[in-house]
Amino acid sequence: MVTIFCFPRPLIDSDKGQFRTIQENAMMSWKLTHPDTEVLVFGNELGVHQICDKLKFKHVPEVKLNNFGTPYLNDLFERAQEIASSNILCYLHS
Repeated sequence: MVTIFCFPRPLIDSDKGQFRTIQENAMMSWKLTHPDTEVLVFGNELGVHQICDKLKFKHVPEVKLNNFGTPYLNDLFERAQEIASSNILCYLHS
């Protein structure tokens, strides 16, 4: 089994209305890689909770952010290792 984890941007439509659809399609594809794939989604950006509910992903809203709102990657990696059911983790920049 593998655990995929990410910190996505807000899931809102861009001015052309495509970003949310593209992001949702990408996230759905992660689930299709293998039936046992676990997905951890970090952050509390707009739309993240809803997509996690829809796709049955684990939502981890609390994230350490710097002054610019960027997550500390070391915190994401440490927390993913603590939460993950798998020893194999894959970080996807989304």
